[in-house]
Amino acid sequence: PGRTADPDCGRQVGQLQLIRQVAGLTASIRDRGLLRNQVLKLLQDFFSTSGGGIYQLHDHESPLSLVTEVNISEELSRELQKVPAGKGLISQVVKIGKPLFWADLKSEPQLYCRALLTANWHSVLAHPLIAHERILGVLFLYQNSRRDFSASEIDLLNECCQLLAAAIDSSELVEKLEWQHRLTHASQRELD
Repeated sequence: PGRTADPDCGRQVGQLQLIRQVAGLTASIRDRGLLRNQVLKLLQDFFSTSGGGIYQLHDHESPLSLVTEVNISEELSRELQKVPAGKGLISQVVKIGKPLFWADLKSEPQLYCRALLTANWHSVLAHPLIAHERILGVLFLYQNSRRDFSASEIDLLNECCQLLAAAIDSSELVEKLEWQHRLTHASQRELD
């Protein structure tokens, strides 16, 4: 008799393929901007969301900087850049260091950027990018309609965010070492 496809098996295969794709990108792309962009697009497609972005955190006192975005208008991007340090929904993710989900932005008292409602954003899932117990930023996905993310989807996003954070951290370290090497080399030439 014919076998019927197991939907759980198909979902697991899809999840493993996503993790493999993210791992492949993190291993092959050295440019942080390009890496963030490629991974964000991949996640936005996989989770079938309206769009998303990645905030970079320089330190806890400075405002978050939106460094990568998918399907966010220039005007809205400028508004998102104006959110002060410690304000808004994304800052809550930074404070607790764990993913947060907002099913209905209209009912969120902590929403700082009201322009999100004008842009028809309805639900947001935000996940911290953590490497070596240090928060490097926050990746978020938004939906223009009500969306509930399952625990398995949040776990999968966690795996992808860990890979991305590790790659960003390594890239920053390599960049610092190269800069230090150039300074040392320039100083040595001066001494010679």
